[in-house]
Amino acid sequence: MGLSVIWIVFLFNVQFHFSDSSTKTSSKDHLENSKRGLYSYTANTPSPISTMKNPYVLQEQVVCSSNDSSTTLVLVHSATENLQKRMAIRSTWGDPKRLISFGFTLVFLLGKPLHPQSQYGIEHEYLKNKDIVQGQFVDTYHNLSHKAVLGLRWVSEHCNGVHMIVKMDDDVFLNLPSLSTLVLKFNRSRQKRQVMCDVCEQGNPDHVNIHRHGSKWNVNPNEFRTYVMFPFAFCSGYITILKMKLVSALYKASSTTPLFWIDDVYVYGILAQKVGHVVHRQLNSVTKDVAKAERCFSKERYSCELVAVLTANTDTCYYLWYLIQG
Repeated sequence: MGLSVIWIVFLFNVQFHFSDSSTKTSSKDHLENSKRGLYSYTANTPSPISTMKNPYVLQEQVVCSSNDSSTTLVLVHSATENLQKRMAIRSTWGDPKRLISFGFTLVFLLGKPLHPQSQYGIEHEYLKNKDIVQGQFVDTYHNLSHKAVLGLRWVSEHCNGVHMIVKMDDDVFLNLPSLSTLVLKFNRSRQKRQVMCDVCEQGNPDHVNIHRHGSKWNVNPNEFRTYVMFPFAFCSGYITILKMKLVSALYKASSTTPLFWIDDVYVYGILAQKVGHVVHRQLNSVTKDVAKAERCFSKERYSCELVAVLTANTDTCYYLWYLIQG
């Protein structure tokens, strides 16, 4: 019992801070400095998930077994309480038989519930569906980067036969025919260190401003001191597509890179910089406009070029599935 309390307190109380030169420099200068390794940041520790002996509470090993012919893994970041969202995915586009027909497989990534009694429900769901990996951290908003590191580690350890990874949130609807075409083209690219996503461009204040107050993305004043924008590009991570070799490199980097709580910034910005020469490619065939998706799926069904739709609720997921089925 005592050890569990200590672990929870650690995850909630680790403090991070960044340091750089005392004088302010331009975004261009920051980018050049970062490429040459002339600025650094410090924190208490990298995520313990990257190095601890067993970071898993539950882990599904059949998903990426040697008998699995799938070449693309869909890695869904889901909150423990979002059972209805996971059920909606499993019964629509994420039906296991449908996934296999496109060469895909899927796993949900969870942390530990705030209320221990909820663990029984997760274990029942795990035994029934065999598609859950659960990590040794409390599943809260500020522990998103621990979840991201868990995903990088599990994929690196168990999915060597997979070529491509589609990381997404549990409120995203995927159009598998269009996604499979895109993934095939992306996999043929010779560039191994690239990630396709909704890119938050370096130097664009609409994308990379650092929020200090009044936002769910607030950054502590001791983090990225003197910066008003993040000094690198990163991904808006509701959906990202990357090659297995980059996943392995990001995981390796996480074991020596101090944690930053915003997972999109940490994985696709900080870790990507440490890996080096990572190219961010804009993924244009995604939308947050459900009406646009409705028009596309109603008219073109499976031929709709949209790869992914950010949905507001499970009703939207079921509705889009109804439209695409015709």
